[in-house]
Amino acid sequence: MLTRRNFYLAPLPDMRILLGGVKSVVGTLWKVDDNTVHLLVEAFYKKFCEHDTMDSKRAARALHGAVQLLASDRTIPLSQRIVFVHIGI
Repeated sequence: MLTRRNFYLAPLPDMRILLGGVKSVVGTLWKVDDNTVHLLVEAFYKKFCEHDTMDSKRAARALHGAVQLLASDRTIPLSQRIVFVHIGI
């Protein structure tokens, strides 16, 4: 449920999507290198679409696993590994 408090915690475009009825949003806090996003998106969707179905309840865990994958790659700067957020269910 969206409350006044968590409304201010979410970036505005993400909040508009949630208010429109989408259950989960994955976003970034600042600009990210395209190669880093590519790695994260591949890892995220591999977990998110397990068993050939998308389930918004798996979004947070899928993002966590993808961020862990990035964290293991020390060639990616820390500022590019900690930028991703999940908002919603």
